[in-house]
Amino acid sequence: MGETQLHHELFGGRAGICGRHTLTVGTQTVDVEGYPSLLAAMDGHGIPVVADCRAGHCGLCRRRIVSGDVIHGPALACEVKAGECLPCVAIPLTDLELAAPCH
Repeated sequence: MGETQLHHELFGGRAGICGRHTLTVGTQTVDVEGYPSLLAAMDGHGIPVVADCRAGHCGLCRRRIVSGDVIHGPALACEVKAGECLPCVAIPLTDLELAAPCH
C-alpha cells in the first residue's frame, strides 16, 4: 500500500493540547497538562461529566466557569454564553475552576 493510500485520524479537542494548568471542580483539583481537552482531563481523573458528541455540537458537557479562562476549538455548533465552556473542545489558558453542570 502506497503512502497516499494511508488514512490517519486523531480524535480529541480541536483547541489544542492543555498546558501546565490545574482544573478544580468541587473539592477536586487536578493537573490537565498534556490532555487534548478539559473533557479528556476530567475523564482521565475520574471527575464525573456528562458528554455525548465530544466535538462541540451537543452542549451536554457545558459548565459554568467560576474562575479562569479557556479557549474553544473553531466552528462550535452550539452556543456558548459568556462565563461558560464546553469541556469537550476547550483548553485552559489559566488555572481554572468549573462549577457543576449548567443543565
